Amino acid sequence: MMTPSYLDDSKRQGSYYESLFRTACLKRGLAVSVPDGDHLPYDLVVEGERGLRRVQVKGTTYKEPKGGAYKLIVGHGPSKLGYDAGSFDFLGAYVDAPDVRCWYVIPPATFGAVRGLKFYPHVPASRGKYGRYKNAFHIL
Repeated sequence: MMTPSYLDDSKRQGSYYESLFRTACLKRGLAVSVPDGDHLPYDLVVEGERGLRRVQVKGTTYKEPKGGAYKLIVGHGPSKLGYDAGSFDFLGAYVDAPDVRCWYVIPPATFGAVRGLKFYPHVPASRGKYGRYKNAFHIL
């Protein structure tokens, strides 16, 4: 399968996923602010009923050949270094694939130091670790 043009470099890909997340928040009545510059460990600030929340946004198109999980690396920079604890309040993880497109809104304490997260949104009966965070914008 050919890679869509909006995914041809990591900076452009990140901007694309951030804009999708902003749109998803706005559709749900959540206010979104974009910090100036890209030197912070979070991409967006979302204001919900619980106050301001720092959100790191990531997306994946990669489906593992064995097991069929969509895998997402939670890291930054060329070597995909992990984030320090407390760097952000939520991860907005987008599964971007032809058969399924959805968001997971996950507190970092759920995955801790684990950097390779696996999602099974295409399996209706899945009881995956992050299934309860699928489209969980209400926790912001």
